[in-house]
Amino acid sequence: MPLNFLRAAPQPRARLRWRHISLMLLAEQSGAIVGGALAFRISDAVQVDVIALEPEARRLGIGRKLMGAIESEAIRLGAQSIYLGGASAENRGFYWRLGFAARGSLMHKGLPMASRFMAERRKRAMAAGRDGAA
Repeated sequence: MPLNFLRAAPQPRARLRWRHISLMLLAEQSGAIVGGALAFRISDAVQVDVIALEPEARRLGIGRKLMGAIESEAIRLGAQSIYLGGASAENRGFYWRLGFAARGSLMHKGLPMASRFMAERRKRAMAAGRDGAA
């Protein structure tokens, strides 16, 4: 069965020193939504707030694809890391296999910069007090 991702356009969440951006992804299979994820860009990191799948959609690689899409978007936005809090013992193994490290229930993963160009662009934007996302 083909799997489609429906991506909501990143939306400003708040206007502070940095612009906070939300990202919502939905996984669709055969016309039905089988999962989704919600993440927020906060400063130089992306926080994964929730990732959920229908029970019949688990262990099919959909969660991995959702996290991969969040990671790609985080890199595109120039984030330096992804983190999530409250990871249960039940789902920690999933995040460890994706390269996350844990400290208590907080899990995090460092991200490579998209390019030197993006790193310089982000540095200039941060110095100017802006977000840096195009």
